[in-house]
Amino acid sequence: MRTRVASLLCLLLLAACRREGAPAAADDRPVPVEVVVLFEGAWPRERVFSASTMPWEMVVLSFKTTGRLKEIHFEEGARITKGQPLARLDPVDQYMARQVASEQLRSLAPDVERVSRLAGQGAIAEAEKERVLGWRDALATQVGQADIALGATLLTAPRDGVIGRRMAHPGEMMEPSRPLGVLLAMDPLKVVLAVRAEELAWFPVDREVRVAFPDRRTTGRVHQVASVADEVTRLFQVTISVDNPQDAPVPLRAGQLARVELDLPPLPGRFVPEAAVEAGGGGLARLVGIVDGRLRVFSVKLGEREGGWVAVDGELPPALQVVIDGFELPARQPVTVRTAWTRETWATRPKD
Repeated sequence: MRTRVASLLCLLLLAACRREGAPAAADDRPVPVEVVVLFEGAWPRERVFSASTMPWEMVVLSFKTTGRLKEIHFEEGARITKGQPLARLDPVDQYMARQVASEQLRSLAPDVERVSRLAGQGAIAEAEKERVLGWRDALATQVGQADIALGATLLTAPRDGVIGRRMAHPGEMMEPSRPLGVLLAMDPLKVVLAVRAEELAWFPVDREVRVAFPDRRTTGRVHQVASVADEVTRLFQVTISVDNPQDAPVPLRAGQLARVELDLPPLPGRFVPEAAVEAGGGGLARLVGIVDGRLRVFSVKLGEREGGWVAVDGELPPALQVVIDGFELPARQPVTVRTAWTRETWATRPKD
């Protein structure tokens, strides 16, 4: 009886051992994983800034004399060339002023001749001659001023541009202090962006940068950097000059959105995708790599981030295959590589 009981106990213990050993055998089977190869070298860097366009200059159009607006030859949005007639005042007042001054100067001519002759004979004082000649010169000046005022009744474009606003209509009284309209100088065009103080070193004057618009890409040059930050945002305004020929099929306009793309010096180091690290405190993190066909956890220090990748510093084997989302697997787990990504192919990886 005792022999049978002992034999039954041995069978039960053997079966229990086999059941306990079964999971261990299953854990030793390699698990397929997705990996990315650690990149070591110079990582290209780029910064992109949001920007907008502005006219290079805004010229207020106004007459230099007073009068009633007789003609206006432009509308808002019209393209204007330098010297093009824009508007005209009724010249009647300026014309009459010139006629009066001219007639007075003509009627004074005999007196000028007479006093010059008499002064030469000593018949009159030299002072009388100088008085008449001074009057003549004053009238000649009035004629010249009247000519200028008469010419000022015609307003011409001071430069090429686009009419941004029209502010008067025929029949209204105009004077030098009243604007007729606004001319926008559009070539070159300003591209304006705001940067932080630590980014100012990236924008030396005359540096060439890439500028992207929704329908085209072009280049520009840094024209000016503000010396004072905005009081609210504490950002500095950077102005970039972009060529904008007005005879182009579709010239750029003020108020358009743009992107300024800037290449920075490459960053040396070792890099992995940010999705492949488990960040901790103090800039430290963990990543899981494959060593001799098994998982191994590495402690690293995180550095600069660029394009979804992050620089890592630690004792890492070269060309390490880093497991993506591998922290749920047990350490020393045997694995096989299902898919291997590199820096060049990472961008083509399907998004989760």
